[in-house]
Amino acid sequence: EEYERTLRLQRSLDNPEGQRLALSNLGLTLTDMGRFDEAVPILREARALSRRLRDPVGECRSLEYLCDVHQKMGSYEEALEFADSLIALARRTGNPVSEAAGLLNEATAHNDLGHPLAALRASERGLSLAESLGHPRYASALLLTIGETEMLLGRLSEAGAAFTRCDSVSRAAGVGANAAIAQARLCQVAWQSGDTARARRLGSEALAFSSRIGYEEGEGMNAG
Repeated sequence: EEYERTLRLQRSLDNPEGQRLALSNLGLTLTDMGRFDEAVPILREARALSRRLRDPVGECRSLEYLCDVHQKMGSYEEALEFADSLIALARRTGNPVSEAAGLLNEATAHNDLGHPLAALRASERGLSLAESLGHPRYASALLLTIGETEMLLGRLSEAGAAFTRCDSVSRAAGVGANAAIAQARLCQVAWQSGDTARARRLGSEALAFSSRIGYEEGEGMNAG
């Protein structure tokens, strides 16, 4: 409601930059509320306005939000298209942080579509970029994605290595939710590897850590 009032005000003032910001904030809020069908046209308008204003940073942000909402809707092909557009725009305009975001979204969409090898290629490129930028939050999310992808491929040793790195990077970066997910996945890796004693120990440690930081399932993977 607050962002809707702000948007009405900015429209009445005929302030395009204010409108773009209000549209982005409203679209993100609607997405967080699960009102996806309302969020999509708002975010599309934000993107169009960014293009009219020749604001590639704003357009990258809108594309990232459009990736997110379509993934949450289960529209994975559309999410992949927006991710590809985000990567192309970020590269064209020299925005490596948004490129890393696009690669993360591309990897997620490929996994959702059942393309783990393509997901692994995208996430490894994204991780290399995030590390070169010194951006641990993106590194955290991308390591988590790599671990999940390696599990889909049945490569438990590689998955365990990615989750172990993710746990360490996430803790150092203060991304407790991703650390909690990585610890839970390490428990799964141990269990699937037949090491039940280690799986029980890791499971207890993961539960204790999640409780300590107040983590609830469904959080995490957010690099922003």
